[in-house]
Amino acid sequence: PAVPGYGAAGGFELRLLDKTGSGDYKKMEAINNDFVKELNKRPELSNVFSFYSASFPQYMMKVDNDLAMQ
Repeated sequence: PAVPGYGAAGGFELRLLDKTGSGDYKKMEAINNDFVKELNKRPELSNVFSFYSASFPQYMMKVDNDLAMQ
């Protein structure tokens, strides 16, 4: 695998957070797609993409850290 910071391409990572707490994955997907489309219009950015998909299964996991460390 590539080592971050080395290679033929550089870049940065953004995280889009849903702070509404609605849990509406379809609406989040629409906002995400609009955001990526607008970023791709900028001349200083190229090949902006997202792996987010509302059809990908979403799970909420609660992990007992003490038990997991055993």
